[in-house]
Amino acid sequence: RMEVDPELVLPTVDVTAGARLALEVLSDPGSLVMPIPGYTPQLDLAQVAGRARVDLVVDPDAEVAPVPIGPAITVELRRAAYEAAG
Repeated sequence: RMEVDPELVLPTVDVTAGARLALEVLSDPGSLVMPIPGYTPQLDLAQVAGRARVDLVVDPDAEVAPVPIGPAITVELRRAAYEAAG
């Protein structure tokens, strides 16, 4: 079981506000990759945060839809993020 120090918890009004806070505080400027389909309220998160959105379309009927991250991210996705950033 994982223990979390309550002093490290920052309550937010909802999930999307928490995601935006984490995006702005914990990541460098750049494009935001959004899995599509995704959580609808978060699809505008890139625009609200002043970032370009790159859609990562996954099969909604797939039993498992892995999202490539880190070194495993595809060349096409990197290119789309670069182009979206201008």
